[in-house]
Amino acid sequence: MASLSLPATSMQVLDPLPSSNIFLPLLPLITTHIYTTISRKPRRRARSLLLCATRKDIWTRNTTSLPYRRKQRQEPVYLDHSLDMTELLLSISQTQNEQQLYSLLSPYKDRQLSIRFMVSIISRESDWQRSLALLDWINDIARYSPSVFAYNVVLRNVLRAKQWDHAHGLFDEMRNRALAPDRYTYSTLITHFGKAGMFDASLFWLQQMELDRVSGDLVLYSNLIELSRKLCDYSKAISIFMRLKKSGIMPDLVAYNSMINVFGKAKLFREAKLLMKEMREVGIMPDTVSYSTLLSVYVENEKFVEALSVFAEMNEAKCPLDLTTCNVMIDVYGQLDMAKEADRLFWSMRKMGN
Repeated sequence: MASLSLPATSMQVLDPLPSSNIFLPLLPLITTHIYTTISRKPRRRARSLLLCATRKDIWTRNTTSLPYRRKQRQEPVYLDHSLDMTELLLSISQTQNEQQLYSLLSPYKDRQLSIRFMVSIISRESDWQRSLALLDWINDIARYSPSVFAYNVVLRNVLRAKQWDHAHGLFDEMRNRALAPDRYTYSTLITHFGKAGMFDASLFWLQQMELDRVSGDLVLYSNLIELSRKLCDYSKAISIFMRLKKSGIMPDLVAYNSMINVFGKAKLFREAKLLMKEMREVGIMPDTVSYSTLLSVYVENEKFVEALSVFAEMNEAKCPLDLTTCNVMIDVYGQLDMAKEADRLFWSMRKMGN
């Protein structure tokens, strides 16, 4: 495959690049690709020797005998703005194996493209195998400094394709390259494993995140609580909620409402009721969802007197009623032979437009 050659002077002087864009040759379009499974064991790289200066002084004197000045480090000149990313992506999408991909990118192996540009390329690449091949080219051919951003994007692509073993391999490779996984790394792992129903693996990544002292956020913990609730794994939901509070992150109204449901489903009615009190103490007022969730839990377990007490608290707090709350309470009044109250609530629903 023919490779693109650049002008010999393009990297020697700081002359402006030609105004016309550099276009890459397009490969024949083939409907299938033959990328092979890529091992995620990082290749061993020879360490570069550090040359020690024999002279202690690092200052240079100019010819006019002015005070010593420190040498200015010249910033690299990248081809990012002169290269059409869409054209490059199209050419990359037509490669069928690593050899074709590396041949296509060979004009840029001297790091003429910034790492930000390469991460953007990977983020727009939908094929997980090609993403891995691009990462290998970045690390092993072009010899960029390892980038946590590049690994995070490839990790996302691999997890979207449900390639769980490769996800573990990428994580280990990050460690081997002395990269510290960040919040996005762990959030991506926890969320994708959890959504796939692998809750034990999801909690494993949460534990790793905590061991690395990487702080989670409220969205991450709330998603895990809701996921465990849907899976009816109430003990894990409670454990995650305790971890959330221990981390110093303040639960919000959504998290509290989810936990009211969890405690109720786990038949921990006292804890569910105490959670309403805790909400008020931290300045979060229970809303209609909070009360209706607790009411529904009580009714499901035939605790009608307790439901009546919660409804009285709801009215005292002047919390708006909704259709669900009214229907639940009509059922409660019926179970307690309180026909007048049920009739009164029914007609009040009509006045509210329900």
